Amino acid sequence: RQSIVRERERERLKRSVLVFICILKSETNTFFYCN
Repeated sequence: RQSIVRERERERLKRSVLVFICILKSETNTFFYCN
């Protein structure tokens, strides 16, 4: 059970990091990568 929770947390972290990078790159007109 805990492994599943960890996997979910990892996925969430990945997504948040991607969104963060996206926001940073949004200044260079690459905001459409955010999806």
